[in-house]
Amino acid sequence: MKKQCLLLICAISFAFLGNSQDLTSKKGESMLPEAGDYALGFDAAPFLNYVGNFLNSGATSPTADFMTGYDASITGKYFTDAQNAYRGSVRIGLGSNTDTDAAGNEMKQTYNAVSIGAGMEKRRGTTRVQGFYGAQAGISLGGSSMTNDYDAALTAADAPRITEANGGSSFGIGVGAFAGVEIFIFPKTSIGFEYGWGLGFNSTGAGESTVEAWDAATSAAVSTTTETGSSSSFGIDTNNGGGALNLIFHF
Repeated sequence: MKKQCLLLICAISFAFLGNSQDLTSKKGESMLPEAGDYALGFDAAPFLNYVGNFLNSGATSPTADFMTGYDASITGKYFTDAQNAYRGSVRIGLGSNTDTDAAGNEMKQTYNAVSIGAGMEKRRGTTRVQGFYGAQAGISLGGSSMTNDYDAALTAADAPRITEANGGSSFGIGVGAFAGVEIFIFPKTSIGFEYGWGLGFNSTGAGESTVEAWDAATSAAVSTTTETGSSSSFGIDTNNGGGALNLIFHF
């Protein structure tokens, strides 16, 4: 974190080299976002670490990670004018994975994770340093399942084994406020520091687990399905820990 803060200070210093009030580049490009502009945000840490490590020959290629606090969601903005923008985030995750071992046993896992968020951002300032604040809300849905298809039938010598497990469906909703600062270091390219605060509710329903075991009384394999527990949580707190350091491109 200290390295990130030092690099941020360097970025701020670089942004103010020369005339800090110059809002156009030498090519006449506007430094600040305008009406009709879109923006995409990324976690700035990989890029800033790359710049810092480059100075000591320890740099590795940066990755475009998701913004802190948005749970693998793609985040963006649309500017209605220079001081106002709509914010949005979306994640649509669906997937499955199948593994087969040397004995021919097959395990298949599936999951789904969907989240959508929207908000409104207002900005203050007419120089390269701009403050912003606003409010946003989001909703999320998710679930998972697992099935085991065994190549050999269960015998009296085998231990009980799981044949199917379904995680309970999850649901989450949150609303909150945010505030931060952006420093435009290049035309329509900024580094921003943001804090968020809000309330959230999350709930996971009961799932099911099916176990196959040998029944000595009937001399046969018997499957038993039991219900797993459910959970819920509610909280009012900051939603991005120690704050989020973001790299934002406007176009």
